[in-house]
Amino acid sequence: MTDELQYRLEPVATHDPFGIGFKHRACRLLVECGESIYKACWMVPERDGSVSIGLSDAAMLIVEVGTARVDSAGTVLSKPDQSMKNIPLSARTGPHVTLHRSGVCHVRARGEMPLVRAMYGDWCPPVAEFEWLQLFTSPIGMMPKGLANTIGRRDAVIPIASADQSLVIRVDLLPRDKGGKYRLLDGALYTAVGLAPEYAVRLSVFQHAAVHPRLLIRNGLADSAKPTIARDVGSHGAPADEGRSGRQ
Repeated sequence: MTDELQYRLEPVATHDPFGIGFKHRACRLLVECGESIYKACWMVPERDGSVSIGLSDAAMLIVEVGTARVDSAGTVLSKPDQSMKNIPLSARTGPHVTLHRSGVCHVRARGEMPLVRAMYGDWCPPVAEFEWLQLFTSPIGMMPKGLANTIGRRDAVIPIASADQSLVIRVDLLPRDKGGKYRLLDGALYTAVGLAPEYAVRLSVFQHAAVHPRLLIRNGLADSAKPTIARDVGSHGAPADEGRSGRQ
């Protein structure tokens, strides 16, 4: 991968290396396809040390929660174990994931009770990079559209030729590097690195066959040599491992 395919989501406040305002911390991954701009996901390192991320599709509706296993080849094997049909629609629509400095990670809609919880212990600051979650998007052509004149300085715009495929966005948390250099994952089309005072957030983008949106959250900090066991939060029961291009 060449340097031009790596985006740096640096803070823009010259008087403050981090920035105290929301505009200095919030960033988005946008997709440019043809003459259209699509909104893929957003990420915010919060002032209290936590980090939040979510798909930009505010209409995403969770219908099931399950357990997923990611094997050594990067294949996602998912099994639903909890229906969400008895949970109010407001608590299942437009979810986001937050990892708190305390080690508590939860999935919830804004202002609602958490649907999923996991524990990450004393993760902050991270002593080594670790995979936190994966976001599976809708096909690009079904993502919410954005306007070119609303693209912010901390937004990454990724050119994609086809609107028929979905994206997988793998999110890793890493120690801050004094030289600003961060490892890129094999097979990633694009990489964006966001900086918080005590950690970095790496978003690696892969192409995927068309799927319904879903969130795959690592179930705590397990031995990195073991297969990833994760909580699977899906908007549809279809498997998410078919047609993946690139490694996890």
